[in-house]
Amino acid sequence: CISRYPCDCLCFLCTGECISRYSCDCLCFLCTGECISRYPCDCLCFLCTGECISRYPCDCLCFLCTGECISLYPCDCLCFLCTGECISRYSCDCLCFLCTGECISWYPCDCLCFLCTGECISRYPCDCLCFLCTGECISRYPCDCLCFLCTGECISRYPCDCLCFLCTGECISWYPCDCLCFLCTGECISRYPCDCLCFLCMGECISRYPCDCLCFLCTGECISRYPCDCLCFLCTGECISRYPCDCLCFLCTGECISRYPCDCLCFLCTGECISWYS
Repeated sequence: CISRYPCDCLCFLCTGECISRYSCDCLCFLCTGECISRYPCDCLCFLCTGECISRYPCDCLCFLCTGECISLYPCDCLCFLCTGECISRYSCDCLCFLCTGECISWYPCDCLCFLCTGECISRYPCDCLCFLCTGECISRYPCDCLCFLCTGECISRYPCDCLCFLCTGECISWYPCDCLCFLCTGECISRYPCDCLCFLCMGECISRYPCDCLCFLCTGECISRYPCDCLCFLCTGECISRYPCDCLCFLCTGECISRYPCDCLCFLCTGECISWYS
């Protein structure tokens, strides 16, 4: 009840917004203001997604797209991102957003829980609202940072222009990566996140954390914090190729001994081993 006297407005949205001083042609609205039927609604309580909650009026009138109740009064903001960020005081043209804020559809989403990659997890709201690009859950609250490297390092509070990164931070594609686990060389290992984030060029795992050094000699010696232009070195440090070496154990002459790292690092030209050290 608004007043004991006749109302100046006869046609209201579920939010309480006045549409017309005359009777409504449409009697059943979504909270977005979209008209469903010229007859009274069987369902009187809708989420912003259009999902029916109750045949009775809602105690809560202001919902996030996730279904979370904000207020018992109509919302000042009618258009939310899945993160809960307010976009507009008017109804959204787009009703289905990714966590990045990208618009997918003008209709309510069949899927309500997305990874930052856009992959659908559940038709129900996510228990976790803040994901790394790898899909790892960080927090049940919206992320302050929306753009992460695969390492988990925060880049920006805005959505990423690039969605597929190498572990080095180099951008590969604007679309989600088919491969989530890369060697520092860029070689794809697995479609799942890597347990190990710091590899030697030969693929040996060093640490679960990002490497401070990204350019190694085959011996494991650190050369630079940036990716190597050359991926195949002699034990002397001389560059042979921009591609990984088929052979990892060389004589000082460049002759290949083994595809595995050498136990001995110091040879005479004859091939005799002198020392394990450089």
